[in-house]
Amino acid sequence: MTTSYERQEEKQVEQLEGFAENVADKYHDSVDKIGMLETVVQAESGNGNNDISLNKKESIVLIRDNIAAA
Repeated sequence: MTTSYERQEEKQVEQLEGFAENVADKYHDSVDKIGMLETVVQAESGNGNNDISLNKKESIVLIRDNIAAA
């Protein structure tokens, strides 16, 4: 027989796991969006070999903002 404390712990673990999955999904969505943006920037530049792409700081900000929205 489980105690109310154990049930509460199990519920908290489930909530944290759900939150972690949501954050991971947001991260992967952000990475996909960054890839698409880089593709658009390269296409707009007229040459995929140009050195125009999102820098690391811009990428990190986009990921952080999407995770914060989770």
